[in-house]
Amino acid sequence: MPHTFDEAESGHTPAGPEPKRLITVLAVDHNPILLEGIAVLIRSQPDMNLVGTENSASAAVALHRKSSPDVAVIDLELPHLTAITAIRDILSTEPRAKIIGLTTAEFARSAQEALAAGVMAVVAKDRLEDRLVSLIRYRVR
Repeated sequence: MPHTFDEAESGHTPAGPEPKRLITVLAVDHNPILLEGIAVLIRSQPDMNLVGTENSASAAVALHRKSSPDVAVIDLELPHLTAITAIRDILSTEPRAKIIGLTTAEFARSAQEALAAGVMAVVAKDRLEDRLVSLIRYRVR
């Protein structure tokens, strides 16, 4: 009887569509209510995974180094260690990091400083719901 080549014998399985990798996101904001809103928004996306949330710049830098998210969303008005310092710290150790700044006004001084420091985009906090998710996808894909 002729022997037929069996996929199981070869250790090879038929090629199918490769599962899409989730976009990992770190969210940072000093306002706990807004931070929770961002977390809910990210968690509701089927192609995104929230790796963590923080409410300070120093904690954000530490978590970014630990988790290496695809995108970090950082409040530009963080108290204490400034968001600009945190952005520079992240980019100094991970130059390809993708960071989106959040501000209360798109053209505020902090937005200009953040863009000069290396963020990829700045989003006004009052436009998060309609802009943040699409911006994350655009910057990662």
